[in-house]
Amino acid sequence: MSLLNQSSETRAGRPRPDESMSLLNQFMENSIEEGYAEAARHRTGPPGRAERIRATSVMLGAVVILGLLMSTSYYQVQQNKPVLEQEREALIQRIEQRTETADELQQRVEALRNEVDRLQESALNAANAAQREQRERLEVAAGAVPVSGPGVRVIVEDAKGAGADGDNSDPRGNDAQPDLGRVLDSDVQKLVNALWLAGAEAIAINGQRLTSLSAIRSAGEAILVDFRPLSPPYRIEAIGNPKTLEARFMDGPGGGLLYALNDEYDIRYDVQTEDELRLPAASSTTLDTAQEKGTS
Repeated sequence: MSLLNQSSETRAGRPRPDESMSLLNQFMENSIEEGYAEAARHRTGPPGRAERIRATSVMLGAVVILGLLMSTSYYQVQQNKPVLEQEREALIQRIEQRTETADELQQRVEALRNEVDRLQESALNAANAAQREQRERLEVAAGAVPVSGPGVRVIVEDAKGAGADGDNSDPRGNDAQPDLGRVLDSDVQKLVNALWLAGAEAIAINGQRLTSLSAIRSAGEAILVDFRPLSPPYRIEAIGNPKTLEARFMDGPGGGLLYALNDEYDIRYDVQTEDELRLPAASSTTLDTAQEKGTS
């Protein structure tokens, strides 16, 4: 036997030096135990499953965060409700206080006006009748004194809120413009101008006397006369000749406007001739004077 063959037999018959270290070699070559590796393969599944699991987890997390945000917002709104209610009550109280103050000042104005009238009457006792009559005419025109006499009462009111099918839609069938079924400040302005044109000598709206400087405007859904709000129905009272005032008003632009408002928008109205109307003085009057050019 040759030396090469002998060496081969020796190597074949003798065990490897590291044969007893096979477990350690296996651990070094593959650090995960075979059973754990098999379980991990079953758990992860096919290649796309892990991505789907991660996407689902992200979505669930987003839903949870969104729910927390909505819960927090709802809680904050609920917490702020008492504060908003307190602010609203405070605002209502301030409005009521300012209204009471305005009423008190109005009473003082009335008292001072009466005092001025008394002093004027004292000063004009020696004047002739023509001057006294002229003063009285000017006071009536300026709304400085209360007046009474026959005249016309015009009442306009918003259309009924229910539509033809019983809902609360606009009577014109146009919910995009809900004001069409209500009396507007422009309607009141036109009716007042028509009464002046028909020969009215003095006019009041819901007890507010009008003058040549009176303003009829709107603020939101409210109609204001000299910055004082009115509530429907709107009662326009005009003193004038009872034989001609109503006829001229209804035959003129005033009657045409009332017919159109009722026919097209279901706005209600009523016109009555009264034997006696009492109109208060204007809440405020301004004295303006004029001089002929070239005089001092």
